Amino acid sequence: MSMRDITIPLEVVTDEEGFEVYQGRAEDLRRLKSKDLSNAVFVVAHPDESDQGATLTIKPQRRKPVTPELVLSEVARAEEYFQDTGYVGLGYFLTGWKSKDMSIGVERRQEMLDDLADEGLVQIYQAEDGKEAIRTTKDAHPEG
Repeated sequence: MSMRDITIPLEVVTDEEGFEVYQGRAEDLRRLKSKDLSNAVFVVAHPDESDQGATLTIKPQRRKPVTPELVLSEVARAEEYFQDTGYVGLGYFLTGWKSKDMSIGVERRQEMLDDLADEGLVQIYQAEDGKEAIRTTKDAHPEG
């Protein structure tokens, strides 16, 4: 969902950095609670002199597209994080792994992992405790 899909009255301006900034009444904030604000850098309520409350500003974040290379690097980062405590659980990576750069949903993460597995860069396997896990393969590290 793009920020333009928000159905509350918003004014769109472009700031000095080229970001689209959305401004509207603060009382409309409650309508946003069901909207995806994952692309918002910040939401700020500015004081207003009127009895209407304040002005709401939403500044979308510019993000790089999520590529297979980025997902592969996140799997490697997760492996490093869990190297002393076990393995990277597939379910955890899909639903719980936090990355400011990997802003995609569970289904898209699964699709990209499946593609990386098909390419031989990621292995999806059964861990000793019976849970599905993921790891990078030697093909993902040609220099090593």
